[in-house]
Amino acid sequence: MIRHVPNQTPLEATREESSLQYQTENGFMKKYGGNLHKIYNYHYPLNPMSAFYPNVNLTLDRLAAKSTELTSLISDFYFYKYGTATVTDKVHDSNLFSSYGLRIYFVTTQSCYPRSYQTNCRNGYWLYEFDYKCDLGNMIRSNRKMHPYFALFAVGNFERCFDMHLDAQSHRPDTDAIHLYKGSHALNNFFLHYEAQCRYGTLYASLCDIWFYVINIKDWNSSGMPITKPINVSNSRVYHFGWRVYETPSNTLFGYTMISRKNATLIPEPEINAFTHKMLEIISETENFCPDCSYDDVLSVPVQFSIGNDLVLNSMLPPSVKPLPTGFVQFRAYGRSGSVYAMCPAVK
Repeated sequence: MIRHVPNQTPLEATREESSLQYQTENGFMKKYGGNLHKIYNYHYPLNPMSAFYPNVNLTLDRLAAKSTELTSLISDFYFYKYGTATVTDKVHDSNLFSSYGLRIYFVTTQSCYPRSYQTNCRNGYWLYEFDYKCDLGNMIRSNRKMHPYFALFAVGNFERCFDMHLDAQSHRPDTDAIHLYKGSHALNNFFLHYEAQCRYGTLYASLCDIWFYVINIKDWNSSGMPITKPINVSNSRVYHFGWRVYETPSNTLFGYTMISRKNATLIPEPEINAFTHKMLEIISETENFCPDCSYDDVLSVPVQFSIGNDLVLNSMLPPSVKPLPTGFVQFRAYGRSGSVYAMCPAVK
């Protein structure tokens, strides 16, 4: 039997102070040795799991498979050159950039743990075609040398601890004409928002830096539309274009892509809209944001309420927590970050 009472309630007063009381009735402990000590030592040990990560590379594979369809949506698409080094070089094309080419920069900050805690998020510039994982935040980022170039950042952030800074740094003179676009697309339960900065009108090929995010509240359990603040600074040699992301988003896909045109004329908005809508069609094939996230290896036992009920229980949950399956006690409950708890009472 389990009772929910205020902290420091004397044992003899627990029944009178109980908001919930329930018990199991199927004799399940006999199967597992008869006590909690044997359940946790021999059947369901309290070992943390490896952190869960979304499958960002599957989405990159799908984008790469449709790269011809994507580039065909931009008239006179310029197939820019990559550097020769395997992972350390960058989009480094003298028809686009003046010196160091394009680099993608990323920083996370977290609010749940001591400042000295090492989050393993490896802030800084990305290497090409290299996966970076952030254990605490359930985040993974990767990118591909393809046309167009794509960098994706899948933010699990299940504990809602992290916000981030995403930035494209490009070395190109500040003599370009600049035009900004933004737009959104919806497809089934998916929603994509993009912001693009296009540079044109000089001796260089024109280009557009595009940052975007994709959410799906129903199927991915996304937290909602992220709150972003634009980053847009430049000097005579380099410019930065990106987002500062607030409100600790979760189950959200962020991405960057660069499209380019052979001549120096502006890429028109209808082409960018068609291109970003095609992106969403491809990304929407990812129906499960984190297909490897599994919490099935636990022991859940049905209970009968003798004080309280499902409605009372759900009224006690924080507003940020959706209604949970009630009428169970779960042994060895896993948190979204892989942490493990001895018991999850009354819910699973």
